[in-house]
Amino acid sequence: MRGKRVYFDAMVFIYLVEGFPTLHDALLEIRDSLLHAEAEVVTSELTLCETLVLPFRNNDAGLISKYRQFIENSGAFEVCPVNRDTLIRASLYRAQFGFKTPDAIHVASAIGSGCEIFLTNDAKIRSPGTLKVLDFRAA
Repeated sequence: MRGKRVYFDAMVFIYLVEGFPTLHDALLEIRDSLLHAEAEVVTSELTLCETLVLPFRNNDAGLISKYRQFIENSGAFEVCPVNRDTLIRASLYRAQFGFKTPDAIHVASAIGSGCEIFLTNDAKIRSPGTLKVLDFRAA
């Protein structure tokens, strides 16, 4: 990922914020890459929506604050808007690849923001065009 423009899927944030013991080494590598600004990291406003669902459901103000601080205020990420062009591109990917709407929006956001790599743990995500899909568990 070094020197690349990398899109982080929502699950990457969930694992980074909440941790996941069996992925400890992969998460440390991603965290270190962020700390040293080795890549330009991008995500979508949709990531904020997806990461906040469970904390809101559980009325977990601390976790809500952690996600908002990390995604909105840390300065480690570019958070791109979900706009009309993104949604039209997402419709195309839904039609071509059968993606679910959120996955299509993430992929469309990645491509629309010029990312070269899409970091995820979703094996169903396929690569339209030049976007390289990487499983972060192997990154």
